[in-house]
Amino acid sequence: MTDKFDPYDMDREEFNPDLCMLRFAEDCSLQQILSRRNHLDMEIKGIAAGIQNMLYDNYTKFITASEVISKIKNDFEKMDDDIRSLGAKMNSIENLSSQIVENLQPTKDKRQRLIKSKESVAKLALLVNLIPKLREYTEQGYFIAAAKHYLKAKHLLTQHQNSNCLKEIIEESKDITSYVREKLRNKLDCCVYSKEEISETMNLILDLGETESEILRNFLLISKDNLDGVMQKIGKNCFSGVNGDDRMVTAVSCSEHSCAYLDMLSKVVEIVQGVFSAKPTTLQWSSILVDFVEDNSQQLYLLAGSAFKNQFGNLNDECLANSLDHLYRKSYECNSRMPKIATSEKSADVILHVCSDRCAYHLRRMKQDFQAYLLCLEERLNGEHKPDELLTWMNTLVHDIFTNTLHSLCHFISPEHKYSRNAYFRKSFCKLLAREEVFIPFLRDINGDILKAIYALRGNEAVALKMCMLFTKYVLQLHQSKVRNFLNLVDERLHSSTENVKLTSASEIGNKCKETAERIINCYIETRQRRMSDMFRHSMENKNWMMAKEPWKVSAVVRRVLEDFYATVKETEALVECAKSPTRDRSCDSGKSACLSSLSRTSSPDNGAVDDRMTIRIHKLFSKPSSTSEAVEFSSDYVLNRIVKMTLKSLLEYIRQSTFNRFGLQQIQVDVHCLELHVAQYVGNGRDMDALFDDMISSCYGRTIHPEFMNPHVVSSLCQALSF
Repeated sequence: MTDKFDPYDMDREEFNPDLCMLRFAEDCSLQQILSRRNHLDMEIKGIAAGIQNMLYDNYTKFITASEVISKIKNDFEKMDDDIRSLGAKMNSIENLSSQIVENLQPTKDKRQRLIKSKESVAKLALLVNLIPKLREYTEQGYFIAAAKHYLKAKHLLTQHQNSNCLKEIIEESKDITSYVREKLRNKLDCCVYSKEEISETMNLILDLGETESEILRNFLLISKDNLDGVMQKIGKNCFSGVNGDDRMVTAVSCSEHSCAYLDMLSKVVEIVQGVFSAKPTTLQWSSILVDFVEDNSQQLYLLAGSAFKNQFGNLNDECLANSLDHLYRKSYECNSRMPKIATSEKSADVILHVCSDRCAYHLRRMKQDFQAYLLCLEERLNGEHKPDELLTWMNTLVHDIFTNTLHSLCHFISPEHKYSRNAYFRKSFCKLLAREEVFIPFLRDINGDILKAIYALRGNEAVALKMCMLFTKYVLQLHQSKVRNFLNLVDERLHSSTENVKLTSASEIGNKCKETAERIINCYIETRQRRMSDMFRHSMENKNWMMAKEPWKVSAVVRRVLEDFYATVKETEALVECAKSPTRDRSCDSGKSACLSSLSRTSSPDNGAVDDRMTIRIHKLFSKPSSTSEAVEFSSDYVLNRIVKMTLKSLLEYIRQSTFNRFGLQQIQVDVHCLELHVAQYVGNGRDMDALFDDMISSCYGRTIHPEFMNPHVVSSLCQALSF
């Protein structure tokens, strides 16, 4: 939007002084007009003073500018004169130059004719001396120089190939070049000559007329022979019958030869690419080279994997990991020169396969060490070693086996190794191989080896029983914490991604250990019960109970059984977590058997016998049967209860198969009461035990001719006389 027209504004172009004065005269008083006038006078004086000051300030600059302008004007006038003079001189020089060129033109033409004549003479001399020179080079063995000399004259021979006078030279030169090509083929050996020398030789052979397919085929055949020679060295060094330190050196030699093989393969790739990629060609050299490298690299990896596996027994993991890293780095370099081949991926697969075999080797070693420990443990159990010492020794040994193997396997994931930085390799090695194929199977096999060791010692029950309690305690420790601690240590040291990997949980192995502990406990109970039952069986079968005499002490078999029972108490209290039930004090009570015997003292013999039988049958009628299926508990009470219950049941069956006289019944009464006194304080479930004790007395009573119980006080005194 444009500004509004205003003729009264003194700062605008359209200002009109006449209109402004008329407006002042009409609108303002005299005093205002005078004041406005004074104000304008002051502004005018101020502007005049400013202009004067500006003039004074810039006066020197104006003077200097005037002088500079004058000087420039003078310089331009002088320069104009110089330019006119220079133009005149240049015209003179141009005329003189034209005269010189005209004078030298005949000499220049003559010189050109002489140069052409010289070149023709040199070409003629080259053709004339070609054959002698080629012969000289070939006789001295300078085949590369001979080839280069021939190539200088090749275009002349081609140009004059129809000339009759040069026909003989052309034919003889062809024969010589064929011989030179044959000799140059011997210089394609990668083991003898450098990459630059071989590349130069191949280019010379091609320039001498060799076909591309033929030269490539010859070069690859020679390279194949060299690679096969390296393969033979690997096979000879790595599969020969050497031992000890020599095998360690052999393993390192295997790695060095494998790397030399890959270096040679890389050299072949570089030479072929350098020669054929720089020339237009229809030969599919790239696909031929890919097939060549793939075939030979596959053979190397198969042989190297077998060679490393053959050296496992005398090769530590650090050396093996370093050798594998050296091989992988060489494969990676080869792959960088020809990405289509993917040799680094193949070498990674081979390394993973070698690591898999190494993990299987470690698992075998761990199992062998543990089995050797079991044999040593058997010898120590025959000695005077304490159970706690053996348990500590066992914990230490298994922990050492576990941690030593873990430390060895950690060498394969060292950050300095290039192949260990691959996420797929790390996950496969740490989780699928080391964890799931070494440590998890080892923890599983511990259970199987322990059970085998126990079953193998059934002929030596004394050692087997000690081993049962020792292994029960150890396997329970595995179940409660050690399995989880072991696997946490593995996951911490062998850390990697667990994505899409199904891992065995610690609880699964822990449950396996618990099942093993249950089987060991059952085996221990079965062995102890069988020993005690056999004692009762031999006593019951070998004694004529119809001829028994009046008892005056506890029978010898009961004393032996109680000795065995107290040995069981000591073993279970030492190694199994003890959860004792409240002690039952029955020393003041001779049991129902003793109470029943009082009937025989207060009644006649005939009536007493009838009443005693009736009372026992009534008690059996209302007694509760004991449970037969119980969950295994890892406590002293459970173990002792099971052993005693099964032993008493077997004794009950032996009693039911025998016939007793009156004194035989009294001997059973004394023995049963003695068992009850010594056993009751260690076992729970009193009602079941009471029922078993009463069943034995009642069964014996039923199998006795003219039964008569012994006085309860006499029974108690006889039993209390026995001490352990």
